[in-house]
Amino acid sequence: MQYIAGDVGASKIWLSHAIENEQGIATLCYDKKYICADYPHLNAVLEQFYHDAQLHIGDIYRLVLALPAPIQDTQEIVLTNLSWTIHQTPLQQQFQIPHIHFINDLQASAYGLAYIHPDNKITINAGIYKPACNAWVIGLGTGLGVAAKLPSEQIVASEGGHMDYAPTSEIQFALWQWLQKKWSHVSYERVLSGTGLVNIYQFLQLHHRQTCISIDTYHILNQAQQQHPIAVQCVTLFTQICAGFISNLALLLQPHTGIYIVGGLAANISHLLCHHTFLDTYQDKGRMSELVKNIPVYLILDDKIGVYGSLHIASKQYPDTP
Repeated sequence: MQYIAGDVGASKIWLSHAIENEQGIATLCYDKKYICADYPHLNAVLEQFYHDAQLHIGDIYRLVLALPAPIQDTQEIVLTNLSWTIHQTPLQQQFQIPHIHFINDLQASAYGLAYIHPDNKITINAGIYKPACNAWVIGLGTGLGVAAKLPSEQIVASEGGHMDYAPTSEIQFALWQWLQKKWSHVSYERVLSGTGLVNIYQFLQLHHRQTCISIDTYHILNQAQQQHPIAVQCVTLFTQICAGFISNLALLLQPHTGIYIVGGLAANISHLLCHHTFLDTYQDKGRMSELVKNIPVYLILDDKIGVYGSLHIASKQYPDTP
């Protein structure tokens, strides 16, 4: 049996081709990363993957894709931070794939945790690790995603990144007011994401009465490393909001198996997440400070974690690399 497993993000998509033998042992044959902006829709990416992997129409028995969207109607899925709509039936017909399965991207990351090499896991807060308890997986990328892993091993998808942003300081309240003029609903994703970092930077430019210039995440982080005052304040504010959000989730579920931060943005700001500013804010929970101190927080650096989860769903076994 041959299958394709993939992880679709707002900026990139990982696809993997595997073959499973009669004994249920899977072998990873080919995988590749594609830039979403280079393609008009998912079908075009798959066409390119078929060409690159030397596959033919009708070869694939199962397709499993992790998608950055709530999975409700599997016949038509509108992605949250990417202008693609995925239609299941035309996808099946074009590539003649009998079985197509969509899962939430953070669900896939939660399944993928079991396959992360220790070298790709950084401990932010050691806490007291307890196996077989609740866990959170938080995705910091173009958007903000959240999923829960329960002691039963059930993975629960959510749209927790769209919860109301709750400011905790004067500058954060001013930020919220500025954002609220742009969007009637100000969610955490408006501040804790790649676009959120840009939103914070633009707000601070106006707050300090500076000319508002167009800038992207890469240049904000680069300016912060060069100690540009606005950029430094931007990443500090982002770090504090992020730590507060994550400690709120720690209180909500008491995830003693850990809180796992994943995503492209998370890997790029590892130095911020490991800074004392993050830890100080994370542990600042008043009467509940001791509780959150005891909950482990980890940063996952492997950007293929979602693919590992999709492969897990596709075969129930992690494929051996050829």
